[in-house]
Amino acid sequence: MAQVGGAYIGLVLGGSIFVTLYGALGWRADCFIMAFIVLSLTTPMFFYNLETGRFFQPVLRNRAPVF
Repeated sequence: MAQVGGAYIGLVLGGSIFVTLYGALGWRADCFIMAFIVLSLTTPMFFYNLETGRFFQPVLRNRAPVF
């Protein structure tokens, strides 16, 4: 149930931000800003390793593996 409530709150807040920016900046700037927000929130998902529970790290040469 909390997920439904959280989704509803996100929808209401996101929609109000969209309407506010649309009135102030126009639809092109509004779409650019909303796309930037969505991408900045979802990009870390692509670098997260579910097996280790950590973000991917660069390969370190000549070091023991970290488990």
